[in-house]
Amino acid sequence: MYFFHNMKMERIRAWAPLLVGSTLWMALGCSKVDFQALPPDSCISMNQAYGDGTCVVSSGGSQSYNYQVVSGDVDILFIDDNSGSMYTEQRKMADQFPGFLDGISKLSYNIAITSTDVDDLAEGKDGQFFNFGNGKKILTNSSRVKDQTHSQNIPLFQNTIKRQETLDCPNGPSCPSGDERGIYAAIRSLERVENRDFFRPGGHLALVILSDEDERSSGGGAPGSEINGGAISSNYLAQDKDKPETFLATAREILSPGKSISVHSIIIRPGDTSCHASQNSQGGGVKGFYGTQYARLSQPSSDLKSIAPLKTGTVGNICSSNYTREMGEIAQYLTTAKIQLPCKPDDGSLSVTYPNGGVPSNQSVSLNASQELEFTPSIEAGTQIQLSFTCK
Repeated sequence: MYFFHNMKMERIRAWAPLLVGSTLWMALGCSKVDFQALPPDSCISMNQAYGDGTCVVSSGGSQSYNYQVVSGDVDILFIDDNSGSMYTEQRKMADQFPGFLDGISKLSYNIAITSTDVDDLAEGKDGQFFNFGNGKKILTNSSRVKDQTHSQNIPLFQNTIKRQETLDCPNGPSCPSGDERGIYAAIRSLERVENRDFFRPGGHLALVILSDEDERSSGGGAPGSEINGGAISSNYLAQDKDKPETFLATAREILSPGKSISVHSIIIRPGDTSCHASQNSQGGGVKGFYGTQYARLSQPSSDLKSIAPLKTGTVGNICSSNYTREMGEIAQYLTTAKIQLPCKPDDGSLSVTYPNGGVPSNQSVSLNASQELEFTPSIEAGTQIQLSFTCK
């Protein structure tokens, strides 16, 4: 697996000798130098993700891509609010996980869990992944069937999403942080070197955020948080890593441009006054806030979508009696196969073939406005797809 840190620095280092040498020859009055087009970051990233030669840049600057992907690869990061008010919601998610996992059983999935707590470096905090009961930090199902591994993954997830520190909080000597920072945690998960095997170069990244509050509890004064009355104290103002824009900029720098992203929030939906009142009537000092910042990522504006290949996700109701609908919608979303391209192909240049066959004779493919390939009928997970195209 590859991590795509410091792309711009690597690009500069790779081309520095050529540029310096060319400058020297020009200074010595030698013949005219024909500079080769500098590869764009997307081309460098795709070569690192899929191997040298995936992207070749012509002397005129045109990018030629040729690589193979497998449909149905998805990395799912659950961001679990582990504050003291959340055990009931954690249990509801655990209860519906068997149906969710059965729904995505044909996908090659990576599943990990972190928390909204970034206050220290304990397990599961600051973007670190929790350990599952088998000692691993990532649940996988590369076989794409409901086998023994698939069955074992269900209790491993259920026992980890339900947090003992959350259950102990009301009567315990200490509690996890009540300063929820799901976006910050997502950024730290991307940045951590030890998490690099989780984020595969292709496929799709899905974040699932479960919280009864917003980023920094009330939105931290970030855009849209006025619905929660702004920051609740000077200590809870949004920092750069609490903002959706920063998460997307970080994802763009670290992930392959061929990897799409979606965010699925189970929150107090903005404007849902009934759920808001219910969450705030629990007593014991429990307060709920509209999940405005999380909803911005799940239902993104065109401005947010322009930063990284972010797709519209789902927004679930944290007050639901159970999460059958919420988890079912996420599973349905993830099983609808689309392939993200790193750029818009030139007209007539796109070639899509299936080296191992396995597709119906009437299989067709189209390119949507987000530079995604859509398949009709929906393509089976695990299908090998050979892609070839050029971009200006």
